[in-house]
Amino acid sequence: MNNPTPAILNGLARRLVADKLIDVELASKSAHQAKKENVPFVQHLVSNGILDARTLARVASEEFGSPVFDLDALNKDLIPQKLVDDKLIRKHHTLPIARRGNRLFLAVTDPTDLHALDEIKFNTGINTEAVLVEADKLRVAIEKYLNAQEETLGDALGGLDDDLDDLNVQ
Repeated sequence: MNNPTPAILNGLARRLVADKLIDVELASKSAHQAKKENVPFVQHLVSNGILDARTLARVASEEFGSPVFDLDALNKDLIPQKLVDDKLIRKHHTLPIARRGNRLFLAVTDPTDLHALDEIKFNTGINTEAVLVEADKLRVAIEKYLNAQEETLGDALGGLDDDLDDLNVQ
Protein backbone atom coordinates (compact mmCIF):
# COMPACT_ATOMS: atom_id res chain seq x y z
CA MET A 1 0.00 0.00 0.00
CA ASN A 2 1.43 3.37 -1.00
CA ASN A 3 1.19 5.92 1.81
CA PRO A 4 1.64 9.49 0.52
CA THR A 5 1.97 10.87 4.05
CA PRO A 6 5.62 11.51 4.92
CA ALA A 7 7.14 10.13 8.10
CA ILE A 8 7.62 13.63 9.51
CA LEU A 9 3.87 13.99 10.08
CA ASN A 10 2.35 12.12 12.94
CA GLY A 11 -0.83 11.86 14.94
CA LEU A 12 -3.62 14.15 13.89
CA ALA A 13 -1.65 15.87 11.10
CA ARG A 14 -1.06 12.50 9.43
CA ARG A 15 -4.75 11.60 9.75
CA LEU A 16 -5.87 14.95 8.27
CA VAL A 17 -3.65 14.36 5.24
CA ALA A 18 -4.78 10.74 4.89
CA ASP A 19 -8.42 11.91 4.97
CA LYS A 20 -7.55 14.52 2.31
CA LEU A 21 -8.72 17.38 4.51
CA ILE A 22 -5.41 19.19 4.02
CA ASP A 23 -2.37 18.45 1.89
CA VAL A 24 1.06 17.40 3.15
CA GLU A 25 2.61 20.80 2.54
CA LEU A 26 -0.09 22.67 4.47
CA ALA A 27 0.03 20.14 7.32
CA SER A 28 3.81 20.46 7.61
CA LYS A 29 3.71 24.25 7.37
CA SER A 30 0.91 24.45 9.96
CA ALA A 31 2.66 22.11 12.39
CA HIS A 32 5.86 24.14 12.07
CA GLN A 33 4.04 27.47 12.51
CA ALA A 34 2.08 26.20 15.52
CA LYS A 35 5.30 25.08 17.17
CA LYS A 36 6.95 28.41 16.37
CA GLU A 37 3.99 30.33 17.86
CA ASN A 38 3.87 27.93 20.81
CA VAL A 39 0.20 27.08 20.25
CA PRO A 40 -1.43 23.68 19.82
CA PHE A 41 -1.63 22.40 16.23
CA VAL A 42 -5.44 22.20 16.38
CA GLN A 43 -5.73 25.75 17.70
CA HIS A 44 -3.51 27.00 14.88
CA LEU A 45 -5.67 25.29 12.26
CA VAL A 46 -8.88 26.74 13.68
CA SER A 47 -7.49 30.25 14.36
CA ASN A 48 -6.20 30.51 10.79
CA GLY A 49 -9.42 29.21 9.23
CA ILE A 50 -7.72 26.14 7.75
CA LEU A 51 -10.26 23.72 9.23
CA ASP A 52 -13.26 24.19 11.50
CA ALA A 53 -13.24 23.02 15.12
CA ARG A 54 -16.08 20.54 14.66
CA THR A 55 -14.29 18.72 11.81
CA LEU A 56 -11.04 18.58 13.78
CA ALA A 57 -12.81 17.25 16.88
CA ARG A 58 -14.57 14.57 14.80
CA VAL A 59 -11.32 13.45 13.14
CA ALA A 60 -9.44 13.45 16.46
CA SER A 61 -12.25 11.43 18.02
CA GLU A 62 -12.04 8.84 15.26
CA GLU A 63 -8.23 8.78 15.31
CA PHE A 64 -7.77 8.44 19.05
CA GLY A 65 -10.97 6.63 20.01
CA SER A 66 -12.10 9.40 22.37
CA PRO A 67 -15.63 10.75 22.39
CA VAL A 68 -16.07 14.51 21.96
CA PHE A 69 -17.48 16.29 25.00
CA ASP A 70 -19.67 19.33 24.32
CA LEU A 71 -18.48 22.15 26.57
CA ASP A 72 -21.90 23.81 26.20
CA ALA A 73 -23.28 20.99 28.37
CA LEU A 74 -20.77 21.66 31.16
CA ASN A 75 -22.14 22.92 34.47
CA LYS A 76 -19.76 25.83 35.05
CA ASP A 77 -20.33 25.65 38.83
CA LEU A 78 -18.67 22.22 38.92
CA ILE A 79 -15.37 23.39 37.40
CA PRO A 80 -12.62 22.95 40.01
CA GLN A 81 -11.42 26.41 41.04
CA LYS A 82 -7.76 27.29 41.63
CA LEU A 83 -6.68 23.68 41.24
CA VAL A 84 -4.58 24.25 38.12
CA ASP A 85 -2.37 27.32 37.87
CA ASP A 86 -3.59 29.87 35.31
CA LYS A 87 -0.16 29.80 33.66
CA LEU A 88 -0.49 26.07 32.97
CA ILE A 89 -4.00 26.56 31.59
CA ARG A 90 -2.68 29.16 29.15
CA LYS A 91 0.51 27.26 28.32
CA HIS A 92 -1.21 23.98 27.49
CA HIS A 93 -4.54 25.38 26.26
CA THR A 94 -6.46 23.13 28.60
CA LEU A 95 -9.17 23.55 31.22
CA PRO A 96 -10.00 21.48 34.28
CA ILE A 97 -13.65 20.52 33.91
CA ALA A 98 -14.22 18.02 36.73
CA ARG A 99 -12.57 16.23 39.60
CA ARG A 100 -13.59 12.83 40.87
CA GLY A 101 -11.52 11.59 43.77
CA ASN A 102 -7.90 11.53 42.64
CA ARG A 103 -8.74 12.07 38.95
CA LEU A 104 -8.79 15.44 37.25
CA PHE A 105 -10.53 15.65 33.88
CA LEU A 106 -9.00 18.19 31.51
CA ALA A 107 -10.65 19.57 28.38
CA VAL A 108 -8.13 19.31 25.52
CA THR A 109 -8.09 19.48 21.74
CA ASP A 110 -5.29 16.93 21.42
CA PRO A 111 -5.56 13.94 23.76
CA THR A 112 -2.05 12.82 22.78
CA ASP A 113 -0.39 15.85 24.40
CA LEU A 114 1.01 13.78 27.25
CA HIS A 115 3.47 16.51 28.23
CA ALA A 116 0.56 18.80 29.19
CA LEU A 117 -1.22 16.05 31.12
CA ASP A 118 1.98 15.07 32.93
CA GLU A 119 2.95 18.64 33.83
CA ILE A 120 -0.49 19.33 35.29
CA LYS A 121 -0.43 16.00 37.13
CA PHE A 122 2.98 16.89 38.59
CA ASN A 123 1.83 20.35 39.68
CA THR A 124 -1.49 19.25 41.19
CA GLY A 125 -0.55 15.81 42.49
CA ILE A 126 -3.74 14.48 40.87
CA ASN A 127 -3.99 11.94 38.06
CA THR A 128 -5.14 13.59 34.84
CA GLU A 129 -7.40 12.36 32.07
CA ALA A 130 -7.95 14.05 28.72
CA VAL A 131 -11.45 14.91 27.56
CA LEU A 132 -11.63 15.81 23.86
CA VAL A 133 -13.46 19.06 23.04
CA GLU A 134 -13.83 21.45 20.11
CA ALA A 135 -11.01 24.01 19.89
CA ASP A 136 -13.17 27.10 19.47
CA LYS A 137 -15.38 26.22 22.44
CA LEU A 138 -12.31 25.47 24.55
CA ARG A 139 -10.77 28.85 23.72
CA VAL A 140 -13.96 30.64 24.81
CA ALA A 141 -14.30 28.54 27.97
CA ILE A 142 -10.68 29.22 28.96
CA GLU A 143 -11.14 32.97 28.44
CA LYS A 144 -14.30 32.98 30.58
CA TYR A 145 -12.65 30.88 33.29
CA LEU A 146 -9.52 33.04 33.46
CA ASN A 147 -11.55 36.28 33.42
CA ALA A 148 -13.69 34.96 36.29
CA GLN A 149 -10.51 34.10 38.22
CA GLU A 150 -9.19 37.63 37.69
CA GLU A 151 -12.51 39.14 38.79
CA THR A 152 -12.48 37.01 41.94
CA LEU A 153 -8.96 38.19 42.71
CA GLY A 154 -10.03 41.79 42.00
CA ASP A 155 -12.99 41.41 44.36
CA ALA A 156 -10.69 40.05 47.07
CA LEU A 157 -8.21 42.88 46.58
CA GLY A 158 -11.06 45.41 46.49
CA GLY A 159 -12.29 44.02 49.79
CA LEU A 160 -8.77 44.40 51.19
CA ASP A 161 -8.76 48.06 50.14
CA ASP A 162 -12.08 48.54 51.93
CA ASP A 163 -10.68 46.85 55.05
CA LEU A 164 -7.62 49.10 54.97
CA ASP A 165 -9.85 52.17 54.56
CA ASP A 166 -11.85 51.07 57.59
CA LEU A 167 -8.63 50.92 59.57
CA ASN A 168 -7.56 54.32 58.25
CA VAL A 169 -4.43 52.75 56.80
CA GLN A 170 -2.97 54.67 53.89
